[in-house]
Amino acid sequence: DIYFSTPIAKKMLAVGMAKEAYGCLHATGDQGYQTVVLKARALGAAGDWLGAVQMLKSLTTQHPNDPAIWHDLAKGAASLRDYDQAIQAYEVYLKNKEPTGEDYLGFADLYLTARKPTLAHEQLKKAFDQGVDRAEAYLLAAKICRLEGDYDGVRRNTEAAIERRRSFGQAWQLRFEISDKAELPDMAPKCLGHVTAPEATPWDRVLLNLTAGRAYEKLGNCQQAFSAFVAGNQNHKQLLAKGGFAYEPEECQSETDRIISRFSSIDTSSRAIDGPSPTPIFIVGMPRSGTTLVEKIVGCYDGVTLGGESEAMEFTAAKYYRALALAGMPAPDRLDDEQIAQLRAAYWKWSENADRFLTDKMPHNFRHVGLIAKVFPDAPIIYMMRDPRDVCLSIFSRAFPEAHRYACDLEWLAHFYAEQRRLHKHWQAMYPNRVLTVVYENLVDEPVEETQKIADFIGFNWHAGCLDFHKKQSSSFTFSELQVRKPLNRDGIGRWRDYENELAPLLKALEGYGAL
Repeated sequence: DIYFSTPIAKKMLAVGMAKEAYGCLHATGDQGYQTVVLKARALGAAGDWLGAVQMLKSLTTQHPNDPAIWHDLAKGAASLRDYDQAIQAYEVYLKNKEPTGEDYLGFADLYLTARKPTLAHEQLKKAFDQGVDRAEAYLLAAKICRLEGDYDGVRRNTEAAIERRRSFGQAWQLRFEISDKAELPDMAPKCLGHVTAPEATPWDRVLLNLTAGRAYEKLGNCQQAFSAFVAGNQNHKQLLAKGGFAYEPEECQSETDRIISRFSSIDTSSRAIDGPSPTPIFIVGMPRSGTTLVEKIVGCYDGVTLGGESEAMEFTAAKYYRALALAGMPAPDRLDDEQIAQLRAAYWKWSENADRFLTDKMPHNFRHVGLIAKVFPDAPIIYMMRDPRDVCLSIFSRAFPEAHRYACDLEWLAHFYAEQRRLHKHWQAMYPNRVLTVVYENLVDEPVEETQKIADFIGFNWHAGCLDFHKKQSSSFTFSELQVRKPLNRDGIGRWRDYENELAPLLKALEGYGAL
């Protein structure tokens, strides 16, 4: 009975039972407007944003003036990283109602997520003009200032955010990034003191612990730092488990096996790409391995547009593998020119505009090297490698989104790193002329020689200006944004040695997996 099922489904959604809510509504057979809206929200909450967007699109044709549907569609499209559709839907949402300050704040957040900070700033000003005075608004302002290199603005706005919500983990994390050493002795205990505050969210607790740990590390107190890292990651692990996002080593290993199997006898002959189109430059590897650094170096050459951490290849690969499973697409070595062109078009649909070259530095694209080689026969692929002990420690000391579910456990980190290394060896064997391995430590110690190798590999004429990447104004949406505004340095190399005793489980696991 839909009369009873609707409030039950709403309650299920409220307590995180999205799949059960959808099942409850689906069982009624009701196709009424409110039921379909709830089913779309349940699909989105369960992670099926594609299904949610399809439902919502159909509703917009039936109820074109309903702002709630357009708002939900904007949220769903943004979750699919289809920011053009999300922005268009949000614009229709605003046209169908009297916009409030909160509406403008939501639009500012969407624009910033879509990497349009100037437009985000315009919407944020409208939100402030209408009296919005929440911590989240000031955090958004601080993020925009960070991208613009306005660190006084970051300081001012993070202070305002923290004044309005003392346990706001994101604000403390951003404040730490621009703090000088004199501020750190007070910052670490303050962050830990807010962990137990009643208003602190589970995500606040993750960020507060990790921020305190990084502050303690800068003060030279590595024992307290590591304790805070462990506490933050335990909070994160519990949060992921609650959402059903625990890391499964066997599943990861099986995925690696499938990838290797699919790309073990592929035709590596190069085919010309019809029509004018930019050439993507893929920079892959583990997170925290130096992908941002190399992108900034490559970005110093004429004709290169920085694409950052694009999810275009992830979406393209997901689309292809779904079609492969349904027999709608053949195996990689049997793809014809038309099918390759379709996959290429899918990639560009999700990518930034560029004239000649576009960097794509999504680290986890190391899983898609085989497909990249097939779809883009002329695209350079730079694979970053770095000491696994420094990589794993760096990841463990920061909060990563749920796609990096391995990040909050040292044993999981070791396993994932080893699987990544297994793929790296496979790609090297399969595509010796398509994949250039760059070792981070070598790049730092021998910058001229290593950057010349990178330039030669891509087909650029090397110039010394690429070593002045830190002087070039550009925005980065990654953890490394502040680091790449400095010249090449050895900061972070050998960092793991300060935690050698604490990292004993990681070192043992890395050795056991053959990654050391």
